[in-house]
Amino acid sequence: MKHLLFSTAFLTLASLPALAGEIVALCIGNNAYVIPEDQLDTPVNDARLMHQTLCAVPGVLAEDIVLLEDAKRSQITLALRQFKARSAEAKLSLIFYSGHGVEDTPTGYDRAETFLLPVDAVIDNADDLPDRAIPLKTVLESLEGTKGAARAVILDCCRSGAPGATKSLSRAGKSLATLDENVKKALGGAILPEGTLIAFAASPGRKAAAFLKDTDTNSPFTRFISEQMSTQGGDLFSIVNAASRMTKQRTEMRQVPHVELRGDASLITDYTIPAAVASNTGSPRLKPLAELMMDFKKSREAGKDGSPPAPSTGGVLDAGAVGKSVQITLPEEVTMKFCYCPPGSFNMGSPAGEAGRFPDEDQVQVSLSKGFWMAQTEVTQAQWQALMATNLSQFKAAEQPVENVSWDDAQVFLAELNKKVFLLGGWTYVLPTEAQWEYACRAGTETTFSFGNDDSELFRHGNFVGNIYDKLSLDHKGAAGVGERPVTVARHAANPWGLHDMHGNVMEWCSDAYHFQLAGGTDPTGALKGTQRVLRSGAWSSEAPACRAASRRCELPGSRTNTTGLRIAIVPTK
Repeated sequence: MKHLLFSTAFLTLASLPALAGEIVALCIGNNAYVIPEDQLDTPVNDARLMHQTLCAVPGVLAEDIVLLEDAKRSQITLALRQFKARSAEAKLSLIFYSGHGVEDTPTGYDRAETFLLPVDAVIDNADDLPDRAIPLKTVLESLEGTKGAARAVILDCCRSGAPGATKSLSRAGKSLATLDENVKKALGGAILPEGTLIAFAASPGRKAAAFLKDTDTNSPFTRFISEQMSTQGGDLFSIVNAASRMTKQRTEMRQVPHVELRGDASLITDYTIPAAVASNTGSPRLKPLAELMMDFKKSREAGKDGSPPAPSTGGVLDAGAVGKSVQITLPEEVTMKFCYCPPGSFNMGSPAGEAGRFPDEDQVQVSLSKGFWMAQTEVTQAQWQALMATNLSQFKAAEQPVENVSWDDAQVFLAELNKKVFLLGGWTYVLPTEAQWEYACRAGTETTFSFGNDDSELFRHGNFVGNIYDKLSLDHKGAAGVGERPVTVARHAANPWGLHDMHGNVMEWCSDAYHFQLAGGTDPTGALKGTQRVLRSGAWSSEAPACRAASRRCELPGSRTNTTGLRIAIVPTK
């Protein structure tokens, strides 16, 4: 049987790159508690997963990442002392703990403190805690020797004690509703420098593992952080937010993490962890396009030594597969990610019985003979600003989609992109054709939406307005502005090919001129002439039917509204 845990994570970061020998970590997992009823199933697996994930980060030295399993108090105390000495020159110091924890107020403490429970802990009263458990402040003090400002403590543990070891402790007056505030008090203002990310794996009063099955081997939040770190990399704010989204989606909102950013956001968002060389989760690695181009150049040079040369056109972008991604870098070090869409055939448009369809959606058979790469998200305001030095949007926020963009504006953006961001020969940046857009949106599915036919599930996959809006939880609706304005890209679940926001948020321009009849056949480009251009996706102001995979709309190429944006593709030129 799985034991239920409350999970909390604290991440304190700085604007530092993750380079060789700069990350030092201690990963602790406790399963085998001395009292049988206290024994757990997943903490050792969680510590091993975090250890493996960090060891796989490019440039990290394996000897700098220490794993400690089923540890007694004396072992944890010694490990923390050694960690403090080892991390003196580290740029990122990280401590991970999974196991039991408890909150109480021993004599001499002016407020409740969090204590981590070693496997040999038996606590008869609260005053035993400082001597038999590990105070959180002791863990935090082990980070104080770090000269670099990047520090992290991730605690995937309960604060409610162990059924056997702490059963004699009073629970009077304890309230999970005060979890956030108690944690902040326990950390203390001096330990939270400017630019701090605080991530709670479960919101106050929520259980983090209430949905676990006997077949599950890891707690969810740790697993999703590992997956994001291994396969995507990036800044930890993005990694933790992505893990939070996945936790909510996979648990159907039964576990709702809480992520808070304090102080200067750039200290968090400028810190990047490169994706692992090989994923420990089996997911594909995100490989930067600059690295792909370097691989391509090396392979071309290798051909001079007698090895087979690389293709003269197309290069490594030809070597796509579903699940693979590439990344380009815009000016100001802003990145843009693309997911691979393979060649294939599908029925474009909607069947006669589909709810909400319009007459201009009559189905046609389409074959796409060449694979292409579709942007993982709509073009963000940060991406537009980096390339164009302007921001046309009404609802300004760097990671929201750029809007108030016309089809004509999109052509200027693409011209600048093709001029300033190098691609291998045989590839170019474009607006996708209407056929490419719907093919990428469907991602191999034939249903109304990429996730199925039921629009009651649309809120998990897109930002829109409609009757379902009244059913959304406050967590999903209130702070996010869902259904009220555009929201941060990739907030919602991706489709099977890794593309976010294909159902709502902002409408997306396609290259085609609009024609009432969909264009079928092989590699269709739509109407050759026309006064209007096609828009796809639906928007934040759209009802659910307008967010269907087959839904179409058209506007004049000079039209600008706060519901229109763009998503770009990388396509072969031959």
